[in-house]
Amino acid sequence: MPNVSSTSLPVLCEFWYEDDVWNGEAKDLPIAVFGNTFEEAQAHMRDAIQGHIESAIELGEFSEVLKTVSKAVSGRRLSIDDLQASHPVVKMSVEVKDKQVAVA
Repeated sequence: MPNVSSTSLPVLCEFWYEDDVWNGEAKDLPIAVFGNTFEEAQAHMRDAIQGHIESAIELGEFSEVLKTVSKAVSGRRLSIDDLQASHPVVKMSVEVKDKQVAVA
């Protein structure tokens, strides 16, 4: 298992407005959220990512999550044509230190 004592990883999240709510999807993790506002959807995404990473650490599956996200990040090449004005993309930063998880 990689060193969980201090790890940092980016998670790319896409948000869009549909059916009177803001939806969000983490591009490299199995996470989808919604909220009444864009800010609420972002807050739900931070909470969901934190819960996902904490569960992975607790279950001994953090190395697999880290491998999945690292592989996706290293292979990702976004161009301006990949982005839609109606679908904001937000990079969330996950910091893991001594098995404590923080998402910003």
